[in-house]
Amino acid sequence: VWADLNKPPIQNLNVGPHRPTGLALSPNGKTLAFFVPAHGSAQIVGVDSGKVLDLERINNGNKGFFDSEGACCFSPNGKRLAIGGKDGRITILETSDWSHEIKNLPKGGNITTLAFSPDNKTLAAGRIWWDPRIWLIDISGRKPPTYLSGHQGFISKLAFSPNGKLLASSSADQNINLWSTENWSEVATFSGHAHEVWSVDISSASPLPHTADADQTPK
Repeated sequence: VWADLNKPPIQNLNVGPHRPTGLALSPNGKTLAFFVPAHGSAQIVGVDSGKVLDLERINNGNKGFFDSEGACCFSPNGKRLAIGGKDGRITILETSDWSHEIKNLPKGGNITTLAFSPDNKTLAAGRIWWDPRIWLIDISGRKPPTYLSGHQGFISKLAFSPNGKLLASSSADQNINLWSTENWSEVATFSGHAHEVWSVDISSASPLPHTADADQTPK
């Protein structure tokens, strides 16, 4: 974990022999969460101490070749941590006491990305391998989960713009879509990658998304 990219890391964490996925850092920089597909669980660790604060088992472990599921995401206000695993399983934790609430999606795909809206009211979720839809979860629980359709491949990454007006999605179909959060309509599609697009983000400095694909080509 780095506090300054020009200096050595402030913490090195040994997570064991199996690779982690879905790394997330809390807004205050004090807590780190990651998912380990082989264990089917997420670890929440204190950055300063390196101690495990909580361990959340989401599903049975997966040690197969397709062990790409798992996502963690803190809400912008730092009050919640969302964890996703196999078969659409999602747990939302209260960071004050690590109590949890289940927000499972219909079975059919493993969670690979989660993103909270800047107003902390909506959780967007994407699933790998078989589901090209973007799922939207109302955190209050007053509305059932809904989904956005537009991609032809699985959803690899989701990111809200800092002002909350746009949601960006990257996909195995080699495209990036932008969605208006006002009515959840698709407002733009960007193409040009020659491989699956694995990452997308939107900064406050530019309205255009920043992306990278499977061969590590940024755009």
